[in-house]
Amino acid sequence: MGIYSILFFWVWIILSTLNSTVLAKEYTPEELKQAVKELAERAEANMVLIKGGEFWMGDQDPNDPNISSSRKLSRVKHRVKLDDYLLDKFEVTIEDFNIFKQVNNIILSEEKYFKYVIQREPPKSPVKYVSWENADQYCHWVGTIISKKCRLPTEAEWEFAARSRGKDVKYATNDGTAKPGINVDFFTEKSYQPFAFPVEKFSPNSIGIYGMEGGRSEWVNDWYDEGYYKSSPVDNPKGPDKGVKKVYRGSDRNGDSNLIYLYRRYTNDINYSSRSIGFRCSCKVK
Repeated sequence: MGIYSILFFWVWIILSTLNSTVLAKEYTPEELKQAVKELAERAEANMVLIKGGEFWMGDQDPNDPNISSSRKLSRVKHRVKLDDYLLDKFEVTIEDFNIFKQVNNIILSEEKYFKYVIQREPPKSPVKYVSWENADQYCHWVGTIISKKCRLPTEAEWEFAARSRGKDVKYATNDGTAKPGINVDFFTEKSYQPFAFPVEKFSPNSIGIYGMEGGRSEWVNDWYDEGYYKSSPVDNPKGPDKGVKKVYRGSDRNGDSNLIYLYRRYTNDINYSSRSIGFRCSCKVK
C-alpha cells in the first residue's frame, strides 16, 4: 500500500469518527417539528430567481477531441426559451433529506447505505443513494411547507442555470474552469477527501448557483428519449410525455477526471440510486 493510500485511509477513519453521531439519532416529535420549520426557512432563503431567456441548449462543441459515449446524447444544439423560475442555490443536503425521510416514514431502496451515510458523512454534504422517485417526492413535499409549486428542474432549466443563463461555458463553476479541490468537488490524488464537501464549499457560478459541476450528478424531471433534442418545443420544454428512464445531468466527484463536463447526460430507471446522484429543486415564481 502506497503512502498516499495509507494517509487517505487514516484521514477517512478520523473523519468518519468525528462525524459518526451527527445524524445517527432519530428526532423526537418535538425536535422533528422544529427541524421542519428550520428546513422551510432554509429552503425559502436558498431559492434563487433565475430570469428567463433564450439560449442554444446542447453540446456547444460536439467536435471536442475528448468526446465520450456519455456525451453523444448531448450533441444536438437546439433553441430554447424559458420563463422565470426559482432554483435551489444548493444541492439538497443529507441533513434536509433525512428530515423529510423521517417526517414521511420513507424507506429507501438503499436503506442500509443511507443509514451509513447519515451516521458517517457531514450533514451539509449533498445527499446520495436517492432515486428519482425519492427526489421527486422531496421537491413536492418542500413545496407544501413553503407554499410553492416545486418539482425537479426540467433538463432545460438545469442546463440554463448551470451555464449562467445559457452562456457558452465548458464548466459550471465560478470562472468556467474546473480545478479539483479549488473550485470544484472532484477528487484526485492531490485533492482527495473521502466524503463530498459541504454544498457551500466552493464559489457559485455567476448567477449564484453552487455545485452544478462535480460533487453529485443531479436528477432532472425529464423522461429520456434519444430523439427528443431534435424535435423538442422551443418554449419551456418539459421532456417527453412518457418514457422508461429519467435523465440526470452533470459530472460527479467519483468519475474520470478527464470527463468533467457540463453537458454530460445520463439516464437510469426511476427507482435507481447510487453514491453519485443527488438533486436540487425548482419552484414556480408565483
